[in-house]
Amino acid sequence: MIQVAITLFGLLLLTFFIGRVMPIDPVLAIVGPDADQSTYQQVYHQLGFDQSLMQQFGIYFVNLLHGDLGNALLTGKPVLDDIIRVFPATMELATMAIIVGAGLGIPLGVLAAARRNSFSDYVVRIISLAGYSTPIFWVGMMGLLVFYAWLGWVGGAGRVDLGLDGIVPRRTGLMTVDALLAGNSEVFWNAINHLVLPARAAGLPLAGLHQPYDPQLYAGAAVAGVHYHGASERAHRTPGYLESRLP
Repeated sequence: MIQVAITLFGLLLLTFFIGRVMPIDPVLAIVGPDADQSTYQQVYHQLGFDQSLMQQFGIYFVNLLHGDLGNALLTGKPVLDDIIRVFPATMELATMAIIVGAGLGIPLGVLAAARRNSFSDYVVRIISLAGYSTPIFWVGMMGLLVFYAWLGWVGGAGRVDLGLDGIVPRRTGLMTVDALLAGNSEVFWNAINHLVLPARAAGLPLAGLHQPYDPQLYAGAAVAGVHYHGASERAHRTPGYLESRLP
């Protein structure tokens, strides 16, 4: 717990000082370029910028304890409001990434377990290594270039096409769920089309969770039960792999 507290405090310090050295005026981002000097000075004083750096950090820390994350430098809006606004989209993408990553990684792991030291096993190991070592941002950019710009198979930026944005009423914030609740299949499939590429890029490390299969896993309870009932050598490797993936 002490290490966690020290780490969190270090992150707070880092976040605070990064916000102070950025070449963006946080006061101007809040009041806007058309604000007069008196308004600017008032907000400048409210944020504590006329105090010492240590006092500013104290104000920053106390505000965090009260749930006040401050205002975003780019939007000028409260950070908590921005987080609440984008959280459903983040949750939707994360869920889809888990589905895509597990849907690809588990079958590949089972295939490698069933055909250990075969050509298929080596191919899966290469895919696993690529999943761990390839930067997600590079996969995303290459995916946009190939599958969106060149082939036009998937959607580009945004959660849906511009012509469909705003058609479905916002209920949960999850575009796919809101489309289903509204009974709009066009928006649903368009949202899925926009999710495929980023979900595949984000799910690539999860798909690479396969590790070389350990023959000692044959001694597991699941494997012993399958082998006892006369299953083939290949068949009893699959539950051994699945058992090894469980926490």
